[in-house]
Amino acid sequence: MQEKTLTRITVSLTTVVWIAVVVARGSKFDLALLTSFGGVVAVVVFLMTLFDRFLWRLPVVNMAFRNHRPMIRGTWTWRAKSSGWDDPFDGFLVINQTLSRVSVKALMKTGWSEALATSWGKSDDGNPAIFYVWRRFPKQFEGEADLEDAAPGFIEYGAGVLEICGDAPYVIKGPYWTCDWHSGQVLCNVRDRKVSKSFEEAASLFDGLRLP
Repeated sequence: MQEKTLTRITVSLTTVVWIAVVVARGSKFDLALLTSFGGVVAVVVFLMTLFDRFLWRLPVVNMAFRNHRPMIRGTWTWRAKSSGWDDPFDGFLVINQTLSRVSVKALMKTGWSEALATSWGKSDDGNPAIFYVWRRFPKQFEGEADLEDAAPGFIEYGAGVLEICGDAPYVIKGPYWTCDWHSGQVLCNVRDRKVSKSFEEAASLFDGLRLP
C-alpha cells in the first residue's frame, strides 16, 4: 500500500510540475497533450514496477546488482545459536525480495520472527548485508503438553545483521541481539527458491535434509 501511494504521489507531482512548466513558458495548454503525457507516465511506471519486481531477477540483469543486492529470495534452512539457551534453534528463513525492498521472516515450531524494518548495507568484511529490526511472536499452544517444546514462548524484540557471503549459492550468516540482553549467531546455507508461507510448507521443501 505504501509503494502504491508513493507511486501515485510521484505521478501526481510530475504532472503538476509539467503543467506548471508549460504555463510558465507561455505555451498553449492542450488537454490532448496532457492525456498523451499521462499515458507516457503510466507506461514508464509500469516498466519500472516490472523491473523492480521481476526483471532484475534475470541472471544477466542481476549481475549488475549482486555486489550490493544479491538475489537471495526464497526459503532457507536456518539455525540460531543463542547465548541464553543451550540448544540451537532450527527453522527456516523466508526472504521475499524485490530490487528496492526485502522482507525477512524466521519460521520455527515455537513461533516466528519477522523483520519490522530492513536496510541494505555492507558488512565489516565488505560483503552485502541486511540490517534489520525484528519482533518475535510465540506460537499459541492448545494444551500444556505442547509447552514442553515451546521455549522461548514470549514476545521479544531485537536487531541483527544478515551477511551474504561468497558467490551463488550464497551462505547467509550474522549476529543478532535481543531486548533481554541475549545475543547469538544465525547460519543459513541451503535455499529453495519458493517463498514459504508456513513452517509446515517450508519443512516439506527440505524433507529428509539434516540441518548442520
